[in-house]
Amino acid sequence: MARKKPCEYCEDVGLWNFSGPNGHQLYVELYPEENYIGLTSYANNESGECMELQATIPMNYCPNCGRKLEW
Repeated sequence: MARKKPCEYCEDVGLWNFSGPNGHQLYVELYPEENYIGLTSYANNESGECMELQATIPMNYCPNCGRKLEW
């Protein structure tokens, strides 16, 4: 059965930033009130130009506590 009370994970917007080699940056943003997870990746190509990729993942349930997100 899904949990009804929000956990710390799904209660508020979260932001995680990960750094890799060659200036690669990965940002993960959690928007529980909007029911999606946003991913953005930045990296420099061979000529030094910044490249950006984005993805949006629908989030109907909290991945931590399993609570159904209904806003």
